[in-house]
Amino acid sequence: LARPSSIGQPVLLVSSFSRDTPISFVWTGSDYAILWFDAVRGVDFTRVAPDGTIVQPATAVSLPAGTYELSMVHQGDGFGVAYSDADDGIAKFSLLNSVGTPVGAPKPLPRTGITSFGVALTAAGDGYGVAWTDNSVGPSDIFFARLDATGTPVSLTVNVSESASESTAPSVHWSGDRFAVAWLDNRQDPGSMYARYLDSSGLALDMPEGAEDDTSTTSTFVTVRWLHGQFWYVWTSYRQSNADIVLSR
Repeated sequence: LARPSSIGQPVLLVSSFSRDTPISFVWTGSDYAILWFDAVRGVDFTRVAPDGTIVQPATAVSLPAGTYELSMVHQGDGFGVAYSDADDGIAKFSLLNSVGTPVGAPKPLPRTGITSFGVALTAAGDGYGVAWTDNSVGPSDIFFARLDATGTPVSLTVNVSESASESTAPSVHWSGDRFAVAWLDNRQDPGSMYARYLDSSGLALDMPEGAEDDTSTTSTFVTVRWLHGQFWYVWTSYRQSNADIVLSR
């Protein structure tokens, strides 16, 4: 494959003396919305035109002080954001308007354990699908729920991973008629990437399935996306002692 090349010059979103960590980056249909965590300022939001012009300067977003691990999607005229909250250990959902201002109060995600974290969000119709890590059963499991347009749960909370060992780092995407959830699972040592499908109501359609042919291979950093009529999975695999990027469908 040809090496990607830059179009235009890099754009400085904000000048800060702290470490800025890009968190979530989405296309709105006309520009890009970017949400990230600044160790000093907290959560920042900006919008950038396709040519790199800053449409909206970086603006601090009023989310809980302990916010981290954000996952943002574009929905209608605004955005849905799921995130972890270090202050109380409860993952939450918030609506943002077109300029990144929160609409209403944060809504806790369904919680069955002591803490919930490691969130992933996808737009689904006029609502959302959300996956997160929860320590209610064993070390940690991946759970899923459907949310309506306001972020209110409208389905049962489903234990997607159903593993007695640690499951973390979920990714979720909507195809138009079903969800795919992928995550890192330690049911086999070392950990591997697992995935599972759920129907439009959030009910599981199959059993968790590992993606690595070699069960001695370690996987990290998994992502799932629906593109060109198929679910695509990308993850880091240490198949040959090196960190390789693997694409599967």
